[in-house]
Amino acid sequence: RAPARTPRRAVAFCVVVVVGSLLSVVAADAYMTQGQIRLTRMQQQLNTDLGRHHDLELDVARSSDPSKVVGEAQHNGLVAPDRVTDVPQVSESGSTASTTAPAGGTAGHRSTGSQ
Repeated sequence: RAPARTPRRAVAFCVVVVVGSLLSVVAADAYMTQGQIRLTRMQQQLNTDLGRHHDLELDVARSSDPSKVVGEAQHNGLVAPDRVTDVPQVSESGSTASTTAPAGGTAGHRSTGSQ
């Protein structure tokens, strides 16, 4: 009779291993499904944010259109000048020093541009 119990234990052990394996597969599948759901939500949020970003870029492009800027300026009462002149470039060598006093300073003090 002793040899008859050994196969029962072996069968019981195999059943426990198979059931445990199936449960672990089900748990892993549930975990993967949850991750997939989170990934899908994040992709939807990304698509929503990208669409909003694209819409905002279009708004900026429309708002910075030169004809729109000029039209808004004229609507607010600004008038374009009749003549526009360029300001001549000044060399950095300091050969042409300013003789005007800086705002809030004394007349004898000349600024070198650094503080």
